[in-house]
Amino acid sequence: MKTIVYVITKSIVGGSQTWVRDQTKLFRDDFRQIIITNNEGWLSDNNCANRVYFVNEIESRISIAAFFKILKILIKEKADIVVSNSANAGLYARLCKLFYKHRSIYVSHGWSCIYNGGMFKPIFISTEKILSYLSDVVLCVSEKDADNAKNIIGISKEKIVTIRNAVYPQKEKLLKKRVR
Repeated sequence: MKTIVYVITKSIVGGSQTWVRDQTKLFRDDFRQIIITNNEGWLSDNNCANRVYFVNEIESRISIAAFFKILKILIKEKADIVVSNSANAGLYARLCKLFYKHRSIYVSHGWSCIYNGGMFKPIFISTEKILSYLSDVVLCVSEKDADNAKNIIGISKEKIVTIRNAVYPQKEKLLKKRVR
């Protein structure tokens, strides 16, 4: 069974965390799943992953400790696919590809380098473009994110896949109760 590792900066309740939780539910029978996040919280308590690791340093924009801890976990768990969500997680997880071979998927839930970059915006955008070369796929959850990836960041359109974020249908018997 292949192993998917989800790397996400924070375990708080939010859109990215809900997306990761939904993925662990969706693929619970198909893959061995691991989550790497900052500390205990909503996501660590609400998932179907086989294991959750905590790397507090992942919250720092530049942390050698975070990088090496994440790399060590990927190697230990024999990660086949690494799905990174959020800027910091994306930075560390994609850099790990330089030292450990795996399929790297970066999920953009909105490009913080564009919206929150401030005076460092050009540096953050350039960093995202460079990191895209370490990504096998850049998954965008909206057409706007995909357009920004191509037109502002300069990510190759061949790497970009758009899967619009949506609510997963509830189990069939729950739906039948509501219809009646």
